[in-house]
Amino acid sequence: MKNLPNINLSKKEFNECLANRIFTGGEAFICESQTSDTIFKFFHSHKNLIPMSENKEKKINELYKKQLNHCTLPISTISVDGVLYGYEMYYEEFFKTYKLYEIAFDNEQLLHFLKETKKILEYFTAHNIIYGDFDTRNILFNRDTGEVIFCDMDNIQLDDYPIDKIPCSLGDYYLFAELDEGVHPYMHNKMLLRAINRDIYFISNYEIWRYFKRPAKKIIEGMRNPEFFDNDYLIDHIKKLNR
Repeated sequence: MKNLPNINLSKKEFNECLANRIFTGGEAFICESQTSDTIFKFFHSHKNLIPMSENKEKKINELYKKQLNHCTLPISTISVDGVLYGYEMYYEEFFKTYKLYEIAFDNEQLLHFLKETKKILEYFTAHNIIYGDFDTRNILFNRDTGEVIFCDMDNIQLDDYPIDKIPCSLGDYYLFAELDEGVHPYMHNKMLLRAINRDIYFISNYEIWRYFKRPAKKIIEGMRNPEFFDNDYLIDHIKKLNR
């Protein structure tokens, strides 16, 4: 298998890229690249640039070798004076991220989005990936075609390489259980409940009956104590999404 190639930028080129920031996330700056079909990702800590960690470097190298589907993939690492600061990935022109309420207002679109993201999470599980930071801000959606792509792939758990930054939304799970394949249905279920303006603690038995079939009550109760969560998806037991 080919190794991930590297782009060595001059300090001038590096600064020019940083000046063309598209987005600032919790861990990285997303910047325009030197071509129209790719973007650069540079890592920071409290807005101060930092070298890419060894854990992230190993994960993106593995992703490059695996060439998985349904996700943004690295094309090359990026270094300045021999120090790795980030990587290059493809830019998906017709995809964008949406707030959950922007998807949830259309029940048919929401149902499609939930079913597609579940399929992708199951695909990741089959490839020994735990995608912990499951949120719409990390999901690229093409509303015209219905296609879904996951981004922020450097923050996954892949084989023996851990998640770098565990999101707050996963905190309850992490207190009681290992980061295993149950993370995917747990986080997916939390998104579904948010879409109907409910959560695992503030949903009545009547509301569970209204939206879901019989197994849902046990699933939600299990989510309240992840040690006993049975890794089942609520979407498989949906009755309706009308709010």
